Amino acid sequence: MMPRAKGDRDYIHPAFSRSVMVSVSTCATLYIIICICYDAVLPSAAIAASSTVALDVVRVTLGTLGMTVAGMLVSASVLGSMNVSLTTGGRLFQ
Repeated sequence: MMPRAKGDRDYIHPAFSRSVMVSVSTCATLYIIICICYDAVLPSAAIAASSTVALDVVRVTLGTLGMTVAGMLVSASVLGSMNVSLTTGGRLFQ
């Protein structure tokens, strides 16, 4: 296979590959750490019975006020994501 030059259409810059590897590794590491925290805070029976494990962990560690704040942060995140989806969707198909 011939090496790809910068002028080729299929050329992938090495910094792009590095950034993808770092971001995927970071997400996987955070996911594993969060799952370990779930197991450390809640018993396995509570995890199996719960439909909202993250909120149960927040309620156990931070109380009802922490659960309310976590719900508000999730709502703000969803609203921000909806805003980006609505404002950029129209630009893609102009």
